[in-house]
Amino acid sequence: ALTERLKTLGALHFAPETTQPPGDRLPHPTFFELTTAMAFLHFRRRAVDAATIEVGLGGRLDATNVIRPQVAVITNIALEHEEYLGRTVAEIAGEKAGIVKSGVPVITGARGEAQEVIGRAASSLGAPVVSVPDAYRWRVRESSLSGEVFDLDGPGGCYEALRIPLVGRHQIDNAVLAIAAVEAARERGLWSDDAAI
Repeated sequence: ALTERLKTLGALHFAPETTQPPGDRLPHPTFFELTTAMAFLHFRRRAVDAATIEVGLGGRLDATNVIRPQVAVITNIALEHEEYLGRTVAEIAGEKAGIVKSGVPVITGARGEAQEVIGRAASSLGAPVVSVPDAYRWRVRESSLSGEVFDLDGPGGCYEALRIPLVGRHQIDNAVLAIAAVEAARERGLWSDDAAI
């Protein structure tokens, strides 16, 4: 049903036989752009309270960047997709910082130069930044093939014996980013309790 709806809309704007003047025609959307639109339409039809939306590549030019989030999360920055995002950590951080919106909290795991780029972008838009490496402290209790167990202290509270069924210490970094995002969303009125975390 979602595909059929988008096919109908697409035919109005992207097909060669469109009634739009040539200057008003848009380039045909990519597969990712179409599936992103399908997801947004699905979430709207289901009247979801909240959705986690992950960019496909970068951020600034990504199809998901049409939304105004309650919270923006930028993980650590490394040299990746250099042919699209830039040749340096700073250039890549700039592309990823393209998701920052005016007044919307930014949660980031970036460090060093990448953190500085994100901080400048956020500052220029009046968006508060939570640097997870600076604001949170965690201690690993257990690390095994069945997952990770850790304690966490942060601005939103203390959590003991958090268990994630994912292998690798980097998964703890990701989990702490997720918790920081939930805490920021809670401050903006999205309900969640410690048990949900």
